[in-house]
Amino acid sequence: MKTAVIVQCRLSSSRLPKKALYKLNDKPLLAWALSSMKNVHADDFFLATDFDSKNELESIATQNGFKTFTGSRDDVLQRFCALIEQEKIDIVVRATADNPFLFFDAANELIELFKTQYFENDYITFTNLPHGSGVEIFKGASLLKAQKLTDLPYDHEHVGPALYNHKENFKCLFLPCLKKYFAPNVRTTIDTYADFLRCSDAAKILLQKNILLPPSSQDVIKIFSDEKIAKRILFIPSIKKGQGSGHFSRCVKFANETCGAIFIDPSVQEKIEYEKFLQGFDSQKIITQVPLKNEYDLIVCDLFKSTKTEVEKYSNFGNTIFLDEGGKFADTQNYLVDIIPSFLKRKSNFTNPNFIECKCSQTQNENQNQFSFFNQDSNKMQKKVLITFGGEDFSLLLQKLSLIFLQQNFFVVVISKTSENLLSKIPQEKKDNIKVFSFIENLQKHLHNFDLIVTHYGLTAFESLLQNKKVLLVGITPLHQKLAKQFGFSSIKKSQINARTVKNKIEKINSQNQNELLQQFKTQDENSSYKNFSDFVLKLSSAKKYNCPLCNSDSAKSKVLYRNNFHTFKKCSNCKMIYISFSTDSEKVDYEENYFDSEYKAQYGKTYLEDFEAIKKNCVVRINNIQKVLKIKNGQDKNLLDIGCAYGPFLSAAKDSNWNCFGSDISEHAIKYVNEKLNIKAINADFTCIDSQKEFGVKQFDVLTMWYVIEHIKDLQKVLTNVNALLKTGGVFAFSTPNAFGITRIFLGKHFFANSPKDHFSLWENFNTKHYLKPFGFKVVKIIPQGIHLERIPLVKKLNISKTSFLYKLLFNIATVLKIGDTYEVICKKVNG
Repeated sequence: MKTAVIVQCRLSSSRLPKKALYKLNDKPLLAWALSSMKNVHADDFFLATDFDSKNELESIATQNGFKTFTGSRDDVLQRFCALIEQEKIDIVVRATADNPFLFFDAANELIELFKTQYFENDYITFTNLPHGSGVEIFKGASLLKAQKLTDLPYDHEHVGPALYNHKENFKCLFLPCLKKYFAPNVRTTIDTYADFLRCSDAAKILLQKNILLPPSSQDVIKIFSDEKIAKRILFIPSIKKGQGSGHFSRCVKFANETCGAIFIDPSVQEKIEYEKFLQGFDSQKIITQVPLKNEYDLIVCDLFKSTKTEVEKYSNFGNTIFLDEGGKFADTQNYLVDIIPSFLKRKSNFTNPNFIECKCSQTQNENQNQFSFFNQDSNKMQKKVLITFGGEDFSLLLQKLSLIFLQQNFFVVVISKTSENLLSKIPQEKKDNIKVFSFIENLQKHLHNFDLIVTHYGLTAFESLLQNKKVLLVGITPLHQKLAKQFGFSSIKKSQINARTVKNKIEKINSQNQNELLQQFKTQDENSSYKNFSDFVLKLSSAKKYNCPLCNSDSAKSKVLYRNNFHTFKKCSNCKMIYISFSTDSEKVDYEENYFDSEYKAQYGKTYLEDFEAIKKNCVVRINNIQKVLKIKNGQDKNLLDIGCAYGPFLSAAKDSNWNCFGSDISEHAIKYVNEKLNIKAINADFTCIDSQKEFGVKQFDVLTMWYVIEHIKDLQKVLTNVNALLKTGGVFAFSTPNAFGITRIFLGKHFFANSPKDHFSLWENFNTKHYLKPFGFKVVKIIPQGIHLERIPLVKKLNISKTSFLYKLLFNIATVLKIGDTYEVICKKVNG
């Protein structure tokens, strides 16, 4: 039997043209893939390409011991079949050139298993390997047969689907990989430019560690599991003139620390001279083409004041956060981070001024490199002032300030790109006391050399404050002036600059004033669990952005209601649903035994099973309410499906009323209990994937219920459409959910959002329920308020109103009529399909 490795490759990729020729450590991507597959135990090795790509690829194939076969560009299935027929290949080991880190060791184990244990199959592969490290094995004869049976374009473009998408004709085995290869969350393929950067960084690490090619699977998994390699972060700094260079320089710093990339927006007309900040930065990571949507794990915008166009454009790139954003459109954004205290009306999700680093020059040589003149005897006792406005060149302003400080016998250091113009205005006798730099690298390390720093509200101001340096701020824009005043810095407007005013401002800066500023600055810190901003942003890159779960809208008009470190809540401008639009932890919920045991007990004082009878008692009321709406006494000959049934208290209550009960839940442990202890048919499955006819023998139900389940659903549109399809016309859909217009939300708004469970993706308002459900063919029949906690009303708590008093009972009745309980139940009917 002839076994052949076939690696497919073409240069016409739509996402990343000619990516096979991109180089990792000066070696083409294709060569990496071929060198790995050359270690596979096979009789022959082929590169299967197309006619247009052959000339550029053949030499690489030859150098790596592969023969080149040429076939159709778009019909890859035909290309493989022609090669199989020509070379009479019995077993094919297929790989693609997109993948430089193929697991040849796993491939060899798979071949052995196929030949010795699973040869009755037409197709076999390992599951749960890194995305991009696996191979497929299939019989040549089976693929020839598949070619004759399918004319689907997808099958012909991707080869494997011609077999495993047609299991009625072919036996296909997806075999769980061995533990040592298990890494399903690791991505090693190259589909986009961001993928290339990831693999390029990984290749550099291999080179640094002197790991020979091809690397082993264990080396690959270890390297790609590093957050800096796994996560791709794109920084978008301000490059507009008039906004300073501090935003750009710190983005370069953050990008270096996170292995991130920098986006230089070509649409910006007047740019700062940013090139000097990119010295030593990896040129491959300077992006000028608009990235694909969701190509990067996280987009960090450091833009000072974003325009509406910028907000809409960059937010469309994917999961986007805004850093120290001062624009009026900031509050529409999903996540805001403040490092520099902003004192703006809008609230950020995360504030940590300790992310501003305080570093002095580390060595004497470094100190003397640019500031050696400070050590001259004539300057030892002279006060020194630094004047800088974030690299921006406000020539007239710099000249005016320089002359004022020179007249006051300061030694003046200025950062300005037009040194000749500036110095031409300085009297000859003063020129020895001024030094002009166009750029000072790592400026924060040299701030300790100065007695006074004159700048605007920004990073340099706070870096100076942290080094206990006197700071005078100039309001170069109204926003800079406003922020400086709100924080308490000694500041001056541009129009007020004269020798007398400047002198008075400096004299008022004293140690007590500086210490008060410093203490105020330090108290801004809300969370110090992260080492620095780069560490924080790497963790944040795993966060998720969500559209409205009901209508899938992502409108910029949707209002932000609340922010905290972990979540942002919005109210959809389209359908009025309140939902989590951004979350750092909502995906980290495991609905298995512990969820119903210790986690439930921590909230309610007992486990779910310990609370079973109490829950069932409430469920008896629910089933009675449903029967009243249906105008029946019990559920004889009626079918009921409970979605998210947990351990089945509602199913048990319904069974007692003679209903034909069925359930589903994603908790395997809970479903086992329902089947074995309650003797009720229930399945462990995602509701949207259930074939009810196959699983329960019921095509449509009389009743479908979800008790405290609907708020956990990320795609309500799909689920409610499925609910409609599973219900008979006139059938009942009943559910319960927290009320986002209950007492807690009305009187303790922040408390309501802060304590909303992290997996509650939607927050329903009772008065909007009819509006939510109408588009899905449901008419609300009854809304039943629950959880009326008057003690949460501040005035009731303050006056200590007794539950037995007339006033308390009156307020309770009013709350019931207004339906402002903290939870509520809904009974509605399907009126149309």
